[in-house]
Parts: sequence; structure tokens; C-alpha cells
Amino acid sequence: MSRLAGKFAGILIANVDSRMLQTLTRSLNELESSGLRVIVETDQDESTAQSGQQVTLEMIGHDKPGIVHEISRILVSQGIGINQFESRVMSGPMSAEPLFKAHAKLCVPATIDLEQLQTTLESIAVSLMVDISLKEG
Repeated sequence: MSRLAGKFAGILIANVDSRMLQTLTRSLNELESSGLRVIVETDQDESTAQSGQQVTLEMIGHDKPGIVHEISRILVSQGIGINQFESRVMSGPMSAEPLFKAHAKLCVPATIDLEQLQTTLESIAVSLMVDISLKEG
């Protein structure tokens, strides 16, 4: 999700029973009358999934704008796919300051060295004030 040129843009991946797909699509398209434009695309072919190492990324740190943008910029520049991404902001346990926490499932090409990727992510993590860890699987 992002704010682009003063507008909100987001991507959502959902698993929908094929019997309900037409009804859901029609309902989403009806939202345009209230100012929300939704584009629905379907991918019925599981074979289009990327191949590569499955890696889990965990991230936690002080919440601030741009964290997801910077991390995803690095991942995309190296041809790494984001198969799943979940994030939330919560109160810190001691200070009650907002903490950003994210969990992602990545598809990393076999040509990418995970130690080098960790080093690259850590270099940007310092300026973002987050801790990032990668693990296979």
C-alpha cells in the first residue's frame, strides 16, 4: 500500500472460491460509484509462481514513513519476489512509542547469496532504525 500523487494505491491478494469470484468482482466494481476504483485480476495458473529459495524476512523497529518502500526497493532491485507480506504498528513495551513489525515470505533467486543479502539489508536498516533478519524456509 502506498500514497502516490495524493492518491491511495494498494494491492491485495485473496483466495476466493471460484463460485464467488463473479459476485465479488461485481461488488468491487460497484465501489467506483463511491470514489474507489478497484481493478480485479485473476491468476488461476499456479505454475506462474516464481522459482527460487523460500526465505522469511522479519523486521522490527521504530515506526516511520518509508520503511516498506526502502526495503522493497532493495528486494526488487535484486529480482526478489515478495510472496506474502504482513505488517503492523504496535506500542513499544517500555516506551509505548509506535513500533513497526513486519513478516514477509520471499522468493530469492538461487544466484543470490543470502549472507550478502543480509549485509545489504542491514546497511539500510541502520538508517531506518529497524532490525532485519533472514532465514531460509
